[in-house]
Amino acid sequence: MNDSKGKETAAMKANLLRARNMKRYINQLTVAKKQCEKRILLEGPNYEQQEEGAMDKGDGHQSQRILQFEEILSKPGFREYFRVYMERVEKRALISVWELVEMLKTANKNEVPQLVGEIYQNFFVENREFPVENALYKEIQQTLVGNKGTDVFHRIHGDVYETMKERYYPSFLVSDLYERLIRRE
Repeated sequence: MNDSKGKETAAMKANLLRARNMKRYINQLTVAKKQCEKRILLEGPNYEQQEEGAMDKGDGHQSQRILQFEEILSKPGFREYFRVYMERVEKRALISVWELVEMLKTANKNEVPQLVGEIYQNFFVENREFPVENALYKEIQQTLVGNKGTDVFHRIHGDVYETMKERYYPSFLVSDLYERLIRRE
């Protein structure tokens, strides 16, 4: 009996791993498809012939350096382009809460209650863009009154980071804003 349960658990883990890898693969394919479509539009019907000499001639093509998500978030100038993109897709709250929790990490002890209150008010009371489980919501409220540390916000910060990286970063890479960012750099 235990042997079959172990096999079921192993099979479930394998399925979860395959699903995660499939999601990542689909994101990669989506980015590649959008880049190909953009390239075809930019270079017209003769793009195959132009391919051979395009990089040598320096005819305006940017290098295809892809900025890592971590690099985009770590540099305020880069992050501004991503913030504008997030506004376009009506997800500004994600980058905003990420930035506030980032500030919370380095805030001095006197600033923490104000930042916690601001995060709570802006994202969990007025805006409700972050649907959270009741237990997590209660933990946020306990942090607000000073009964708990800010760990709950650090967990939310990690979740928001992953969401932005998985759902919005791939499409940002093929947006006109990313193109402008690369040209600026």
